[in-house]
Amino acid sequence: MTRHAITALLGAFWLAMVVLLWRAETGRDNPSSPIPLDLVVERILHASDPSQLRLLHRGVELGQLRWVASIQERSPATDDPAAAAAPEGMVRIIEGYRLDIDVTLHGDTPDQRWRILGQLDIGPDHALREAQVRWIQRPKAWEVRLRSGQDTVEVVEEDGRSVRRSQSFQLSDLTRMQSSLGPIAALLPWPTAGSPSPAAPAKPETWITWKASDEPLVVGRHKVRTFKVAARILGRFDAVAHISRAGELLRVTFPDQYTLASTVLPSPEAARPKTAR
Repeated sequence: MTRHAITALLGAFWLAMVVLLWRAETGRDNPSSPIPLDLVVERILHASDPSQLRLLHRGVELGQLRWVASIQERSPATDDPAAAAAPEGMVRIIEGYRLDIDVTLHGDTPDQRWRILGQLDIGPDHALREAQVRWIQRPKAWEVRLRSGQDTVEVVEEDGRSVRRSQSFQLSDLTRMQSSLGPIAALLPWPTAGSPSPAAPAKPETWITWKASDEPLVVGRHKVRTFKVAARILGRFDAVAHISRAGELLRVTFPDQYTLASTVLPSPEAARPKTAR
């Protein structure tokens, strides 16, 4: 009798654990719970694999994006006994991180085909130290450079292999950049695109507000545990990103039904490549 009672108790305990685990995995108990944004950023910066995504607009594929995060490290002093005892290949001292972004836009005509290369240098405190973004539409290219601690933005325009002009602008007067950015100014939101601005422009640190949560992503009939990051841009544009627990980008949605979808996710039936005519 005692043996049967113990067996029944163990079975009930095991069944309860399975049910609780299933509810946690599917998010039935708490579909959305706030989490620190730094936790998500840390996972993204330490992701071991790159993120490869398709750029879609209303189900039509416009291009691809490749996102690679890497750790910048330095070796400690050779006379440090703790460093000498550390396992071979282990990251010693993190000096910062680097994000490389490569976007290719197909386009129906040559003037719609772009390649955008971005490089972000981030400190160990997750603060942006330097950013370079390069828009290429052969034979021309535009590059924007920004460094932390400097209240200036540098814009370089190239034609082939020669530099046509290079200008610097104050962050407090970004609207003047429109004439130097050429056709790429139309791709950017206010204040660089010259849209109507309030009498007192917002400070750069208030241009984007962030909110992170632990929320599942529905893929077909399944739910995938992800980190969800919602961003409010310039007080009127909303973007939502789902990041895997390993730090890979899975899906990012933007206004007007623009979407970045990871190639590891099933392709929606409506998605189709946009071919040249």
